[in-house]
Amino acid sequence: MLYRGGNDGYALWDNELAGFLKYYQTASSQGLRLSSLTTYVENNRRFFLGVYRAGNDQHELVYDLDWNAFSSKTRELFERGLRLVSMTTYLTEGRRLFAGAFRAGTDALWITGRDDWDTFIKSWSDLSNKNNRLISLNTWKENGKRVYVGVFRTGNDGHFLWVGVDWNDLVAKWKG
Repeated sequence: MLYRGGNDGYALWDNELAGFLKYYQTASSQGLRLSSLTTYVENNRRFFLGVYRAGNDQHELVYDLDWNAFSSKTRELFERGLRLVSMTTYLTEGRRLFAGAFRAGTDALWITGRDDWDTFIKSWSDLSNKNNRLISLNTWKENGKRVYVGVFRTGNDGHFLWVGVDWNDLVAKWKG
């Protein structure tokens, strides 16, 4: 996990989907917005893990959508002034599904296709050179090949993509 300073409201919530959705409604009414989302399986049960931050902006959570439905929903929400801030993917009964957290925004949003590594790196470079920053990255195997999907938002801050390392190298780089 990464931490940053702050004195605003926040929460971390982890539960199976029904409990996660119930907390999502509670958090929303308490002025918390989902800003990071992931999922995992433990003991054959799927859990959703969310990081919430203070906010009163418009927001939406979508889940259990295939790629085409997720892409379509992302376009629809973009038109309504919402931007994807975090996405995750998972398998349910052999089907690849997607979930995403959306919050209000007016900046550009780019989502790469299910690209191979070389195509993804080219997209990362092209989008970065046009003042876009990678905010979410997902990868999985599809038809025996690894694919990558990146979510980019407008930004001109410093950035770096560092991949292909083990845990010890990552810790050493972080301590830098």
